[in-house]
Amino acid sequence: MKNTKIDFKKAQEDILDYLKLLLEKKGMVNLPPEILSEMLIDLHSRFDNYLFASVMQGLNEEGYKKIDEFIESDPKTEELMKFLQDNVPEIDQLIENARGEFEKIYLGEK
Repeated sequence: MKNTKIDFKKAQEDILDYLKLLLEKKGMVNLPPEILSEMLIDLHSRFDNYLFASVMQGLNEEGYKKIDEFIESDPKTEELMKFLQDNVPEIDQLIENARGEFEKIYLGEK
């Protein structure tokens, strides 16, 4: 288990920057700010769902039960991230792989 301190604010900023870059790559640059904001919210939701599904696929049965029980406690985002960091083997690599796959799917490259 890692004892890495997670900077949640920076992680969220990194995700938003990444999603903005995806929108730019998709050609969504000269849109009104309200529309761009709505698209970013929608893309963030899709990315979160894809990332969560990717994490769940990477778990064995014991890990799945453990996370299922933890989620039932309705944890805050920070608690969930810490739990994943502590309990999912190679979570950083898993997230990086999911990010790359999500990008390919979103940009129509896969």
